[in-house]
Amino acid sequence: MGEDEKAQQIGMAATELDDAKVEYAHLEYKLERTLCAYREAAKKLDKANTESRIRIADGKVIFDGWSKAKASDLMNEQELANFLLEHYRARIRVKKATQVTCSLGLTSIK
Repeated sequence: MGEDEKAQQIGMAATELDDAKVEYAHLEYKLERTLCAYREAAKKLDKANTESRIRIADGKVIFDGWSKAKASDLMNEQELANFLLEHYRARIRVKKATQVTCSLGLTSIK
């Protein structure tokens, strides 16, 4: 393998790793929003909670009181299954891209 070919492979591997990390970071952010929404929904539906509840307005779920969680981040079973599969695949993509970059001698890029 020539130097130009190796440089091209390294560039492609580094680009793939970067792309994989960006995708995974986006999914991690979505996961955190989803977890926050489920926690908030559970808290507001708890019988012990008398201050704020969940209500429906114009066909949408509204968390009463202040909350950074959005009900729109809640998922049904199929949406959650699809998301978890996408998250898993993204994690594997990062792992494989990291292995490729390491095999090309780029051990400092992780």
